[in-house]
Amino acid sequence: MNIYEETKMIMKRYNLDFKKKFGQNFLTAEEILEEIISKAKISKDDIILEIGPGIGTLTSKLLETGAEVISVEVDLELIRPLKERFFMYNNFTIISADILKIDIYSEIVKILESKGKTLNDKKIKVVANIPYYITTPIMFKLLESRNIVSEIYIMVQKEVAERICAKIGTKESSSITYMVSYYTEYLWDIYVDKTKFVPSPKVDSKVIALKFREKPYPEVKNEELYFEIIRSAFLHRRKTFLNSISASNKIDKKIISNIMEELGIDLRIRAEKITDKMYADIVDKYIEKRR
Repeated sequence: MNIYEETKMIMKRYNLDFKKKFGQNFLTAEEILEEIISKAKISKDDIILEIGPGIGTLTSKLLETGAEVISVEVDLELIRPLKERFFMYNNFTIISADILKIDIYSEIVKILESKGKTLNDKKIKVVANIPYYITTPIMFKLLESRNIVSEIYIMVQKEVAERICAKIGTKESSSITYMVSYYTEYLWDIYVDKTKFVPSPKVDSKVIALKFREKPYPEVKNEELYFEIIRSAFLHRRKTFLNSISASNKIDKKIISNIMEELGIDLRIRAEKITDKMYADIVDKYIEKRR
């Protein structure tokens, strides 16, 4: 039985419907699943946090590696199918919850302790197949969990993937490009055609792999201000950088203008043409001038 037939069978057995509100499009391509496991180098020594297991198609592959798999599923109707499908695996735990509403660290520690295990200095790998409309909040949640996460493998809309992994300082980049790049390094991606899902979504997808840096890059004196300036800069992409940041009540446009002249940055430059290092230099000088 292939994965497509298996998916249909499970949906029928449990009288399940694909829920649009949860963005339920289940991957049915064996070759993509195998490639994810292979490229991510999942092994029995890993602790995996799986976000959005669905009916467990990828979960099954993860469990076969021997890794400790902790899956978080928001759809209550999928909990029973997942429990019954994987009841024989002692390396499987299902959490019925919204990933955005739980404390990832405390949940994982609690589960590991119940099995006589500890996290210690070990970090987890995150595998996520989520509704595309909540990609950004989930990505930020994972960035906030960087103290316990080593790598992220996340399925997102192709256009979003290309924006996240865009080269800094190009027109394809956006605020999320800079924020993700600050904490992580791009490893690889896998293209997934929309026909590889049931039901087929309207857009193609990509699995992107990100590894957390040992320390953020670029080095900057104030992370909060760094992100505030970048967010403000990209609010109005058609405007110049200076005109975009003028909407923020936390940033003094006149000081920024003086700094840009000192650094030799064109005052007509747009946000996406400024590199991460240039943003950091602007922030550092801004802090000096505000003392």
